[in-house]
Amino acid sequence: MSFPKGVRKVTQLHSCLIKVQWWTLKFVVKQNINAIFMEWIKSREQDDAILSLVKKDNARIDAFV
Repeated sequence: MSFPKGVRKVTQLHSCLIKVQWWTLKFVVKQNINAIFMEWIKSREQDDAILSLVKKDNARIDAFV
Protein backbone atom coordinates (compact mmCIF):
# COMPACT_ATOMS: atom_id res chain seq x y z
CA MET A 1 0.00 0.00 0.00
CA SER A 2 1.60 3.24 -1.07
CA PHE A 3 0.78 6.63 0.32
CA PRO A 4 1.03 9.94 -1.51
CA LYS A 5 4.35 11.74 -0.96
CA GLY A 6 2.78 14.37 1.30
CA VAL A 7 1.42 11.74 3.69
CA ARG A 8 4.80 9.99 3.87
CA LYS A 9 6.57 13.27 4.69
CA VAL A 10 4.03 14.09 7.42
CA THR A 11 4.44 10.61 8.90
CA GLN A 12 8.24 10.94 8.90
CA LEU A 13 7.97 14.37 10.49
CA HIS A 14 5.57 13.02 13.10
CA SER A 15 7.89 10.14 14.04
CA CYS A 16 10.80 12.59 14.22
CA LEU A 17 8.79 14.88 16.52
CA ILE A 18 7.91 11.91 18.74
CA LYS A 19 11.61 11.03 19.01
CA VAL A 20 12.48 14.64 19.90
CA GLN A 21 9.73 14.75 22.52
CA TRP A 22 10.90 11.42 23.99
CA TRP A 23 14.52 12.63 24.11
CA THR A 24 13.44 15.89 25.77
CA LEU A 25 11.34 14.00 28.31
CA LYS A 26 14.24 11.68 29.15
CA PHE A 27 16.58 14.66 29.49
CA VAL A 28 14.20 16.54 31.81
CA VAL A 29 13.57 13.46 33.96
CA LYS A 30 17.32 12.80 34.16
CA GLN A 31 18.00 16.41 35.19
CA ASN A 32 15.31 16.19 37.89
CA ILE A 33 16.71 12.91 39.20
CA ASN A 34 20.20 14.42 39.30
CA ALA A 35 18.91 17.50 41.15
CA ILE A 36 17.03 15.36 43.69
CA PHE A 37 20.09 13.15 44.15
CA MET A 38 22.36 16.18 44.67
CA GLU A 39 19.93 17.60 47.25
CA TRP A 40 19.90 14.23 49.00
CA ILE A 41 23.72 14.16 49.05
CA LYS A 42 23.81 17.70 50.45
CA SER A 43 21.34 16.80 53.18
CA ARG A 44 23.36 13.69 54.00
CA GLU A 45 26.53 15.79 54.23
CA GLN A 46 24.75 18.22 56.55
CA ASP A 47 23.54 15.30 58.67
CA ASP A 48 27.10 13.96 58.82
CA ALA A 49 28.42 17.39 59.80
CA ILE A 50 25.81 17.69 62.56
CA LEU A 51 26.59 14.17 63.78
CA SER A 52 30.31 14.90 63.89
CA LEU A 53 29.64 18.09 65.88
CA VAL A 54 27.45 16.16 68.31
CA LYS A 55 30.16 13.50 68.67
CA LYS A 56 32.77 16.20 69.37
CA ASP A 57 30.51 17.80 71.98
CA ASN A 58 29.91 14.41 73.60
CA ALA A 59 33.65 13.75 73.65
CA ARG A 60 34.24 17.16 75.29
CA ILE A 61 31.54 16.46 77.88
CA ASP A 62 33.01 13.01 78.59
CA ALA A 63 36.48 14.52 78.96
CA PHE A 64 35.14 17.20 81.30
CA VAL A 65 33.27 14.67 83.46
